[in-house]
Amino acid sequence: MNNKYFWVGLFTALLLGACTQKQTGDVDKIRTYYLEHRPDSEKEFERFRKIVIVRENGSSCMNCNDMFARHMADSIDNPQILFIVSAMGNKMDISAYIGRERKNVIWDNLLKFDKLNISKTCAVIDLSQNNRKTEYSVDNIGVLIQGR
Repeated sequence: MNNKYFWVGLFTALLLGACTQKQTGDVDKIRTYYLEHRPDSEKEFERFRKIVIVRENGSSCMNCNDMFARHMADSIDNPQILFIVSAMGNKMDISAYIGRERKNVIWDNLLKFDKLNISKTCAVIDLSQNNRKTEYSVDNIGVLIQGR
């Protein structure tokens, strides 16, 4: 796989904007999931503008998931991004997410997030449009595509 095409696809998809809207039911599921893990942070969910889902399992390749996880970790200090790490670290490097406690990272080493059926791959969910969901998912060749 050529890294150049992955990065071009990633940034193109993110820059094109939010065109495909999905139902807000998924946002409500994520909010509920967040509150189950951070019960004292009800108002903090509203500050998130993006949700990054890092998954080990799913329909995209392991190398693509690993590259996605490493790239998205560069934004770990952004308080407007919620990271849901649904992985055990057996198939991808999640070391960048390990360390001090962060309010914007939820660990799901039991893979319960997968049961919500929100995304079948690693994904970025843009919530900047009035908490409506626009999803960018990693496909099986590592390109981030909009609207799943």
